[in-house]
Amino acid sequence: MPISLHFGKHRYPVVFDRPLSMVPLAELVKAAADATHLPMATIRLVYAGAVLMPAAAHLVDELGIMKDMTATLAQYGIHSDAKILVLGNKQPAATPGSTSSSAASSAPAIPPRTSSAAAPGASLSATVASDPREQAVVDTVSNLVATTLQPLNPRLDQFANATNSRTPTMPPNDLAKLKAELCERLMQALLKVDSVTVPPGFDIARSKRREAVNTLQKLMDDVEARYRAVVAGEDGTAEQRPRSPRPY
Repeated sequence: MPISLHFGKHRYPVVFDRPLSMVPLAELVKAAADATHLPMATIRLVYAGAVLMPAAAHLVDELGIMKDMTATLAQYGIHSDAKILVLGNKQPAATPGSTSSSAASSAPAIPPRTSSAAAPGASLSATVASDPREQAVVDTVSNLVATTLQPLNPRLDQFANATNSRTPTMPPNDLAKLKAELCERLMQALLKVDSVTVPPGFDIARSKRREAVNTLQKLMDDVEARYRAVVAGEDGTAEQRPRSPRPY
């Protein structure tokens, strides 16, 4: 019996020509992309059996989404008649004047506001696309960063605006809480990215992971530096607020 991919009201049967112990998750994601016409970078697969299977606990995130593209379907406990939930959406159309956002959409490991840094990320993705397995690892890294930065960007903007002048526009306690929240969420994302397994020979994927780690680390450093500058200003000391463009 085939594996069933369920996307919305649609069901797509998938059959592989070899044992599931030899099929990596990346191939199932590719099959889902071919069937649903969704971009691979937006696809998430959820299998209830993997959530309930202790041996697969480290392969899924807290939402039950299968995250290790190199793990085999058998490792997730997927069998020939398993039902897999497909989550994903079409990439938003680019709007005029949003070159940096468009580049970030294709390579979300780069913060969308840094247009000069987005171009290398886009070329990395184009290079990796020739190898679906390595592309899957790159997508895993990029998606981890994207799912952190997309909802976090408004809070990062709020923090940046509140710390742009010598007199913070936010009460000290609220600013401290916001700083702690940002650093905690960025650290969680950094640890997840750093834990992604990159097989030997996947040099571009390894470079992408390193790039993502550096991006998240720079964001954390900037938040810390801005907060220290505010605290120093309140204490009457002379620590200077960072003047380089914020990386987010």
